[in-house]
Amino acid sequence: MASSRGILVTSLLFGLAHLIPATIVFATLIGLYLGYVAWKTGSIWPTVVGHLAINSGINFFRMVVKFAELSEPVQQGVAWTAVVISSVCCIVTIWHLSRRDASA
Repeated sequence: MASSRGILVTSLLFGLAHLIPATIVFATLIGLYLGYVAWKTGSIWPTVVGHLAINSGINFFRMVVKFAELSEPVQQGVAWTAVVISSVCCIVTIWHLSRRDASA
């Protein structure tokens, strides 16, 4: 119970640190996910790599949008593709970590 409260509080603080309302929601959800991964693995390193991958992906997308002059539909397609791939990775990670505990 203490671990889940700690993850919730730190996720909310992580989200609030991002300041922009839409980003607060997204960062809070990512914080919950990364907190769960850190708790289940007993290490912060998977979350460091995850945070690096998320930030790199977002910044790469921003650079492509800024310099490649992509049309709005293409930008939306790339963004939704990234959301779907990220969601699948998140679900698979949570499933794998929950099964790891069940087999222990």
